[in-house]
Amino acid sequence: MARKTLDKWLSEVIADPDKERVTRVVLVHMQGGNAGSLSPVEVDSFKFTATGSAEPKVLADRFRGKAEAYAQDLAGVQTFNIWVFYGTSNEPGARQPFMVQQSAEASQGGLWTEPPDGTGQTMQKMRQNEALFQQVYRRQQTLDDLALRREQFNEQVRHNLMAENMDMFGMMKDLMMQMGNQDHERRMTEMQYRRSSEERKKLLQFAPALVNTLIGKEIFPQSAEDTALIETLAEHITEEQVQMLGTLGIPAEAVGALNSRVAKAMKEKREAEEEIKRLPVYKGKGIEDVTGGVRHEEDGDGKH
Repeated sequence: MARKTLDKWLSEVIADPDKERVTRVVLVHMQGGNAGSLSPVEVDSFKFTATGSAEPKVLADRFRGKAEAYAQDLAGVQTFNIWVFYGTSNEPGARQPFMVQQSAEASQGGLWTEPPDGTGQTMQKMRQNEALFQQVYRRQQTLDDLALRREQFNEQVRHNLMAENMDMFGMMKDLMMQMGNQDHERRMTEMQYRRSSEERKKLLQFAPALVNTLIGKEIFPQSAEDTALIETLAEHITEEQVQMLGTLGIPAEAVGALNSRVAKAMKEKREAEEEIKRLPVYKGKGIEDVTGGVRHEEDGDGKH
């Protein structure tokens, strides 16, 4: 059940329909006697008249202030009571106790709420245990709050790091895809350049014969036409196939001359290919090229 405040209690007892009209509200201090009993001492009172009354909140603040001022130099926990009188009765029709705790030393004397006997000692020990428990409880609550804030902070840091890692992963993925596309485009451009070069080379080889044929006279020397034919033949025939020309009835002198020309063209072709292989070629990936990849040179047999 939730704790009921003094003003809430006063509101209920003043407006109690089963009681007569409230005539007086008294604040008393419960003092311990030598025989172990508690005797009340009136501290403050308020009288209700036919035309005058007070709000419960005002009365509660008034009595609480009076009690704290009264007990400010008293040792220990002091117990007070609010008595409510109805009609012409001399006995209170409603009572509400509450306590005020001050920090005064017991050596200063004062009016004890606890009687000076075994019962009072037990009450004091219970109050001390309660104060110790409250101190331990507040300390543990502080530690729990600190641990909770630390856990929340660590969770926020972890969340931020995960978000940053995801962003970085996305950036690296996009960069790798971009580097891969650039590497592919570079290879396609290189292949296209090689094809164009081969086509231009073939056109230049056959250009003398084509021009002489179209014009109808020898504009280019006959040797240029022969060279173009021999180079074209060297790209599509082997030395063994040249030797087989003798079986077709071709004179040996023609076969020897043709074999010498084809062999020379094949040698020049091999030497050109070897020169191309010896050129430095980058073997890494596109992203390594951007981040400082290492270039390797191939030797004649294609090994690193």
